[in-house]
Amino acid sequence: MIGYIRIYKPELKYREFLVYNAYYCGICKALGDRYGLVYRNFINYDAVFIALLLDSAHGFEASFETFRCILHPTKKKHRCTSSESINFAADLTVLLTRAKLRDNILDDNDLLAKIGQFFLKRGFDISSKILVELVEEIEKELRNLHVFEKENSSNVDLVSGCYGNIIKIILEYGAGESDIKMQLGWIGFHLGKWVYIADAWTDIENDIKKKSYNPLLKRFNYNEGDIAEFKDSIRERTEFMLFASLDEISSSFEQIDKKINSGIIRNILYEGLYNMTDNILNGVTQKNASKESI
Repeated sequence: MIGYIRIYKPELKYREFLVYNAYYCGICKALGDRYGLVYRNFINYDAVFIALLLDSAHGFEASFETFRCILHPTKKKHRCTSSESINFAADLTVLLTRAKLRDNILDDNDLLAKIGQFFLKRGFDISSKILVELVEEIEKELRNLHVFEKENSSNVDLVSGCYGNIIKIILEYGAGESDIKMQLGWIGFHLGKWVYIADAWTDIENDIKKKSYNPLLKRFNYNEGDIAEFKDSIRERTEFMLFASLDEISSSFEQIDKKINSGIIRNILYEGLYNMTDNILNGVTQKNASKESI
């Protein structure tokens, strides 16, 4: 998970912002309790969205408690107390962090990723045992993704679909026997595609410099030259792909709308993702902003 799936704060009601923040703090605490303090560094806005969406799907209304955060000791804050969705989001965060490190090792033989994988092995093993039913399916999709990347596939839909399948698998697993499992899966599939394509756009300059695979570079036949001109030439088509996924997400959500967390989820899907898309295309969004204060 990358951290792109966020609220659009100017359009969010104050009470809804407090609930959103409470989910963030709840997942942070769950990471510390279940894995240790160092794992709190991996908390991610995408995980907050997943917890909110699953609680909404299950009709679960979270309870809250007040506390003082070590990072903000002068003011009281609120956090969600432990729930299945909060704990699931924490476990998933650790599991996907391991997957990301493995991917970095396979793609770039990344030394820092190797060090992280070694020192965080205990937590990674715990999350793999807790989510054992997810591990095999996620790793299958990651293997498929790695094959397509090594083949330098120019099929953006095919490659992004691998990551889409990962988020689909995650949301379907979290949905359990819910009667809206199929709709949640479809949201996950297109959300994953959107994340992958958005990340590919963000990484264009870095991938050119490192000579790394990027589906947009292959699809639109980048062959050296001015990078800014190249991005301008493919901007409209990339924008179309991103907004096509957002339209599919919105259509599926309208079929499952629930009262619990509805305002927050609508804000994320209809305001946050659209605003993030504009920011990404305009180059004003940084990745991995999970440590931002909210």
